[in-house]
Amino acid sequence: MTFEDGMREYYKGHYMKANGYFHALIEQDGDNHEAWNAYGMSLAKMERYNFAADAVKRAISLDPNNITYQKNLEMIKPDIPIQYEYPEWLTRMLDVALWIVGTIGALLLLGALYLMYNVIRHLYGLP
Repeated sequence: MTFEDGMREYYKGHYMKANGYFHALIEQDGDNHEAWNAYGMSLAKMERYNFAADAVKRAISLDPNNITYQKNLEMIKPDIPIQYEYPEWLTRMLDVALWIVGTIGALLLLGALYLMYNVIRHLYGLP
């Protein structure tokens, strides 16, 4: 996997896949400023603005005279929503809670349908 592979995916709009390529390149070489910049821009496309800004800042720290990186950071900053980045464990707990609520809702719906079925059966004298 190369930087060019990641850019190809990025330009196709496959931001998550491109992000994986750039992350792997950073794992291989933490001083790869191009990969850090591209990683940040792919994060921005996935609306992970705070992480995106941090990644592009890392690229700038590695190549401080790169005007493109400075412009990329400026493009990200206005889009940073005022929000808190929740920890991964909390996000997973919320997903589980929503699943439980959905499951309970489905069970309540099934119960209501079963009740209606029995009422109709009773009203029409069906076995």
